[in-house]
Amino acid sequence: MKSTVDQLRRGARVHSLMFASYVAKNSDRPYDVAWEGLVYRRADKNGASGAIVFGRAGAIGVFFDPRIAEKATKKQADITAMLKGAPPAILQVAKREALPLMSLDTDVPRLTAAFWSDTQGGIASAKSLAKCLEDGGHLVEPELDKVEKCVANLGERYGFDEARAKVVLDVFASKAAMAQPAAAKVVLPNKSREALGLVPNTVIRELLAGAGIELE
Repeated sequence: MKSTVDQLRRGARVHSLMFASYVAKNSDRPYDVAWEGLVYRRADKNGASGAIVFGRAGAIGVFFDPRIAEKATKKQADITAMLKGAPPAILQVAKREALPLMSLDTDVPRLTAAFWSDTQGGIASAKSLAKCLEDGGHLVEPELDKVEKCVANLGERYGFDEARAKVVLDVFASKAAMAQPAAAKVVLPNKSREALGLVPNTVIRELLAGAGIELE
């Protein structure tokens, strides 16, 4: 899989919108997809968690999967090794912003995978991206695909019909949308909000605001 930071950021915003639609009717885990400023947070019911920090220096993603951690050797759990090859500016962001987010129930950050943006705007990791996804990055695997495939994969996960999927594609995959920067704010018309079944409560508004999506 070849991915770019732009794909990742668009994918994160797509997932945010689709999750907002899903969680409006399924509120048991409302924070599995969340934003804290420019930090995109992900979690799942198996205890895996991750964070991607978007910034001027690029992007850094860090992940922890307890199923991987329980069988990892000391060498495999070495954070320095996981970040080997990352540009100095990215390492600074990792130390200052990303790693503290992964100090879960301990004072020491726990990671099983990491990736970052390279100087060409692609996604790189110390090992292959496939291995990174296997070891925890799977939390954002759909986000790393092109918008159409991302919508298709998440649509299957969240039970989207063709009409709801089309609303998301119109927002993020139209020619006009793709001509805009990946982080450009969008305004969701009332008709689209209604089609997605979005309930403008605090949780959903915060999620969408973090993704740069405003409700009309």
